[in-house]
Amino acid sequence: MKVICLLAICCLIHVKHESVTRNQVDESISKGVKWLTSMTVDGAFVRTMGDKKIPSVALTGLALNAIAGSSLRDENKDLLDKSCNFLLSSQNEDGSFSEKGGLFKSYCTSIVVMALNNYDRAKFAADIEKAQKYLVKAQVKEGMFEGGFGYSDLKASQSGIKESKVADMSNTSFAAEALEETGLDDKEVWNRLVKFVSKCQNSSEAQIDPVWAKLLEEKGFKLGDDGGAFYTPSLNKDDQIGGVTSDKDNKN
Repeated sequence: MKVICLLAICCLIHVKHESVTRNQVDESISKGVKWLTSMTVDGAFVRTMGDKKIPSVALTGLALNAIAGSSLRDENKDLLDKSCNFLLSSQNEDGSFSEKGGLFKSYCTSIVVMALNNYDRAKFAADIEKAQKYLVKAQVKEGMFEGGFGYSDLKASQSGIKESKVADMSNTSFAAEALEETGLDDKEVWNRLVKFVSKCQNSSEAQIDPVWAKLLEEKGFKLGDDGGAFYTPSLNKDDQIGGVTSDKDNKN
């Protein structure tokens, strides 16, 4: 629910509609920000689990990014500065950011990079640069998931895939936003990323990887042409595989 609130605030910041006044938008943003700021401990936005409040790097980054882009940025400066301090304390030696225990590195790094960049790009330039370099290294360089980004710490054994990293469209979209917003100029990274995204599109025109198409066919799938995208090019049906299957009546 916290993530939904954060996304809603980001959307409201940019909303433009004749039936919605600026005052209505600002009032809604104000209520959302007020609720968010009530969910902090020493600047960290928390996950509530039972009676425990656990500081979260990802939620803090999302909240910082949302509030920093709102009209309430200045009046929440003290809180946002504390949030930045909490985030910087979670940066690892390799430049990444992660939840406690080193979890979800690519995911957290992408979110924090966008937040720091949005709040004060000049002040946090060195920290952003280190994180950007980590993301470039974290991109999958070969195999089925080439070009994509995953959580960086999850194995693919449950899907029977030998690659050590599983990439998906969610993590890839966060990483792409972070790298674009911080001005990454590396054609190899972007070309690989396009290759991964194309593999995730359900389109025979965009899907030009014959090996992947053959693997789909061997698993009982075939490419469709609705143009949509699926979560990850995994051949495990539980991973929301794209493509078309036929039922017992041979209907797609």
